[in-house]
Amino acid sequence: MKDVLYADLANELRSATRPAIVVIDSLYFDMPEVAERLKQDAGITPLFLKLAFSLSENARQRQLNILAKMDGKPVIFVDQYPLAVHWESGLAGFQLLNEEKKAILDRIQAENEWIRSAPTKEERTRRQDESMNRAMSGMGNAMSNLLEESRAISAERDEKVAKVIETEDGAAFKALEEEYSEQNIFRRLQNRIWGKK
Repeated sequence: MKDVLYADLANELRSATRPAIVVIDSLYFDMPEVAERLKQDAGITPLFLKLAFSLSENARQRQLNILAKMDGKPVIFVDQYPLAVHWESGLAGFQLLNEEKKAILDRIQAENEWIRSAPTKEERTRRQDESMNRAMSGMGNAMSNLLEESRAISAERDEKVAKVIETEDGAAFKALEEEYSEQNIFRRLQNRIWGKK
């Protein structure tokens, strides 16, 4: 599974010689929107198939054969990384990243390489412990920030809802539903966890 930014994904799919599978994290991207953009930018045929882990290898192979015979450039879009990895054999596999998620994965990769490059077993253990301590400290801070932001969101929302109820403004209520949608609240909490305001 290759981790790529949008421009690299479009280039990869444009020159693809076999069907592909693309993992799209719905917290970062709108899957149908990305698929439509790639249809325009890379000339693909987007597919939203119901894939499963439970198919036999023969059934999976039949699906792959059908994909291989399709006109155009068939690309399956999924939002579950493990499912994409399970189906990747026989397909070109990609995970779409944004800059933020790429930076996180790059940092994890660099940390893993630093641990593996230890000259002795004792040094490797020391580096693993140091890395774990940093992660646990960061997790404690993140949980504290998450709780604080969650309380702030709840108080802010309650105050705004009370004002909307008072004025009986339907348009303002619709705007509040959007502002405090599950996805927007999650993004706000995520930004707080990563230290963004």
